[in-house]
Amino acid sequence: MFPLFPAAPTFIVSKIIPFAEIRPGIVAVYRAKWAPKFPVAHRLVSKDGLGYIASGDANKRSESWERVVPGNFLGEVVGIWTFPTSL
Repeated sequence: MFPLFPAAPTFIVSKIIPFAEIRPGIVAVYRAKWAPKFPVAHRLVSKDGLGYIASGDANKRSESWERVVPGNFLGEVVGIWTFPTSL
C-alpha cells in the first residue's frame, strides 16, 4: 500500500463498521486467500455482483480474482502511524 503506508515500521488502526456502509475509495482490512497468515489492507476500487474489488495503491492491477465480501471484511483503516527507524 505504498505510498499510503510507508516502508518504515507502521501501525495501522482499523475501525469495525457494518459491511453495508463500505464503499469504493476506503482502505479496507480483510482476509485474503492469497495471504492466509495476516489481514490485508487495500483500497476498494469498485463493486460488482460478487463484492468489492480491491487494489494496493502501488499495484498496477486490481485483485480481480478475489472479492471483499461480508465473510472476509474486517474493518476500515482510520489511522496510520509510522515509527522512526532510529531514535
